[in-house]
Amino acid sequence: MRFYTGSYTRMGGLGIGVCKWRNGALELLAAYHDVNDPTYVILSRDGRTLYSVGSYPENGEGVLASYRVEGDSLKLLSLQATGGRAACHQAESPDGRFVYVANYLSGSVSVFPVEDGVL
Repeated sequence: MRFYTGSYTRMGGLGIGVCKWRNGALELLAAYHDVNDPTYVILSRDGRTLYSVGSYPENGEGVLASYRVEGDSLKLLSLQATGGRAACHQAESPDGRFVYVANYLSGSVSVFPVEDGVL
């Protein structure tokens, strides 16, 4: 079973992890460091795209990343500024046409249209 994790990179975390539970053990298949502190990740309803919130390494502004799921690896598709600080949660619309992001410190919500997984 493959699954994905997010972690605080500023505290030594690996970023986005692609993991598998195999033969009773947890195995790390890959790690991605495109955003700082990607603490919340979701898989699209069709399972083809992974979304993650975090912050830009350069300035700490909130960011939403999208990745194409390619077997046991991820391919970065896009990075979009959320217009707020401390992006902390995201959700995909029921029809998969939008991703909504909550920005904790700025108290705002951002909406991103999605076309084939790209924001």
